[in-house]
Amino acid sequence: MRYVMGIDQGGSKTYAIIVSETGEVLGFGRSDGTCLSDGKPGKNLDYVEEAAYNALNQSGLALEQMDYIAAGLTGIDWEDEAGVLKAALQQRFHKEEICVVNDCIIAMRAGSSSEVSAVICVGSGTNCAVRNRDEMFIYGFYVPDEYQGGWSLGKKAVQAVFDAEMGLTGPTALRDILLDYFHVDSVDALLYKRATSGIADREYLGIPILLEQAALDNDAAALAIWEDFGRHLAGFITARMRLMGILDEKIEIVLSGSIMKCKLPRFIQVVTEEITRLAPNAQVRSSVYEPIVGAALLGLDRLYGSKLPETVYENIEKSANRYDIKR
Repeated sequence: MRYVMGIDQGGSKTYAIIVSETGEVLGFGRSDGTCLSDGKPGKNLDYVEEAAYNALNQSGLALEQMDYIAAGLTGIDWEDEAGVLKAALQQRFHKEEICVVNDCIIAMRAGSSSEVSAVICVGSGTNCAVRNRDEMFIYGFYVPDEYQGGWSLGKKAVQAVFDAEMGLTGPTALRDILLDYFHVDSVDALLYKRATSGIADREYLGIPILLEQAALDNDAAALAIWEDFGRHLAGFITARMRLMGILDEKIEIVLSGSIMKCKLPRFIQVVTEEITRLAPNAQVRSSVYEPIVGAALLGLDRLYGSKLPETVYENIEKSANRYDIKR
């Protein structure tokens, strides 16, 4: 029996999974997250190693029994970074059979095996990718700050409070919600907090769940933020599809990441409508699995060297409920 280890590292967590060549999930491990920010792996690999050995211990297997390791890591935005991390992982695990890709690629693989596919992956940040049979485009830093995941949604919600205070928009429930969230008693106090860099990034990341509830309660400002965000996400994908000449092709578009679990139906509806308006043959769907499953599938792809048997997918589905790998 051959075995694959999949690794998924984001800014908030690191997951590892052990899968047999038949698709049975045998072990799952987790650790803290981080991002390669200076080109020098450090805590990245410490957390990867911790998650990996947690998964190995649960599976009852040893690292030496792994035939392939596939890792999707955040922070791979430039051509040389994948090579740096691959070499570092090879040295850390004493394994040659390792592939390292940007983490949005494993999110795409978790939801599609098609040669013509795309992914919108939105968590604390945003990344997207589009591929046809000849090329793949990964967005990374091309995505502007105002559409960088939960962080940017948090900032948009805060700005909506200021816009209402200025009279640019009507009153919004976000005012009281965010004053309470930031423990301040006035919009001026919130403005001062922002102007003096008193709001940490992690605080912005806690706002999307509040923004979601406000939109579910039909707050106009909150709804407008989600709809604008959805339209721009769709625009990133269709713009690249146009350049690749695949707007009319049948393409699978995978929605992944924590923000894409939003309970507001209108958000996903806007994303889907905007994509299919320009790409009528596109199939837009939320991924059933977390990206870590895509890492394992990527490893199995390399192991088989050909299309995976349907029994592999069936066995993953059968064993998935024993682990935290479904969205």
